[in-house]
Amino acid sequence: MKRDITFCLFLLSVLFNSCTKNDNPTQIAGKVKSYSLTLDTSAPGYFLATFNYDNNGRVMNIISTNSSGQQVGKTTYSYTSSNIIIENLNSSNQVLTRQIYSLNATGLVDSVLTYSPPSNMDSIPVTTYTYNTNNEAIQSKLFTLYSNGQINPNWSSYTYSYTNGNLIQTIGQNSNGQQSLIINYEHLPTISNLTPEAYGLPYSLNQSTNLIKRANSTNAQDPNWYSISDYTYTFDGNGRVSSQTIISTVTNFPNPNSTTSNSIYYNYY
Repeated sequence: MKRDITFCLFLLSVLFNSCTKNDNPTQIAGKVKSYSLTLDTSAPGYFLATFNYDNNGRVMNIISTNSSGQQVGKTTYSYTSSNIIIENLNSSNQVLTRQIYSLNATGLVDSVLTYSPPSNMDSIPVTTYTYNTNNEAIQSKLFTLYSNGQINPNWSSYTYSYTNGNLIQTIGQNSNGQQSLIINYEHLPTISNLTPEAYGLPYSLNQSTNLIKRANSTNAQDPNWYSISDYTYTFDGNGRVSSQTIISTVTNFPNPNSTTSNSIYYNYY
């Protein structure tokens, strides 16, 4: 834990130094150009995210627009030798959140530090990751780091299980040892092209080799609640995912079931 504290404090100093930015977007063949999200009719909405890349094929920024073509947000990526700094901006280009992704020697995410500037940084949420020998994340742990180097004793974590390169289960737990959300996944035989590389991301978290078919979620603290999400896809002439539809049904007895359907449509360079 001392290593995490020292490293996170180091990241605070890195944040304001030696960020590498490229303001000239490049079109990279085969990478995701944009995706649009159509929300369920019970909560109508439309969202378009357009990706721009640097000369190294890394994502440089993502521009978010609404159905009227108005920019509603922007996400920027800055790179150092061992860190990625991600900023989420509103329509006025004000920074809403800033995240520092610290990468280890093999390019895996060691930790993520998140805060909302301007901030006195008295307390900052930090997520750390642990991996197995296959470089699959088997645990993430979220805790609060204080400016004096102390850590809040209350934390939450998720453990992840894999089979044949696919994430098959996620289990949430708090510092008291109580389990919370439990998600079990089923997969299609189809290999997913929606890898981190397709988005220009140099890191991977909980990536499955195959496309998800179904996710079953339960709440260990509430046996009356569960959710089932079914995934369907269409493909373009190159075998890449062109659309993804997720139909989710939530049961929360004695309340009636609720069902939502959301679709994502992909375009490629």
